[in-house]
Amino acid sequence: MIEILEKAAEMPEGLTFGKRVRWKRQELKLSQEKLARRLGLCRETIGEYEHDRSVPRTTEMKQKLAAALEMSCDDLYDNTVGAVAVNPKEPVGIGLNFGQLRRSFKKSGGQQLRDWKRMFKYLLTYTETLTDEDRREIDRCIGEIISVQKERRKANRGGAHISR
Repeated sequence: MIEILEKAAEMPEGLTFGKRVRWKRQELKLSQEKLARRLGLCRETIGEYEHDRSVPRTTEMKQKLAAALEMSCDDLYDNTVGAVAVNPKEPVGIGLNFGQLRRSFKKSGGQQLRDWKRMFKYLLTYTETLTDEDRREIDRCIGEIISVQKERRKANRGGAHISR
């Protein structure tokens, strides 16, 4: 009797998060529909993951996806930032139009400005792969937000109304 052993293929290195999901799903012979049902999601969400347009937002969903793909969370999300796999030593531009963002600050309300400032500070603090240029642009944005906030506080103390 001849015994045929199937050896599991090894996942190629350097895959983005989405390509990891697709590769493993196909290895397990799961359709997007079947994987989605296991996770309580719609098929389109799995497609979004596989095309690197989205990632699971909650820790619970990240764990459920890894379990459904029979992977550890570390293996599924290893070296990924958002939906893009990166080498942590290589800076990656984040592709924001900072000029357009800075122009929009003057039209933003107070809470929006605080949210933008918080988001930019988060990026500076927790994103190790920003380019030096992106870091400078983010610093400029924070400075501009602070200027707009000071200008509005000063105008409000003087009783003047600033249109948005």
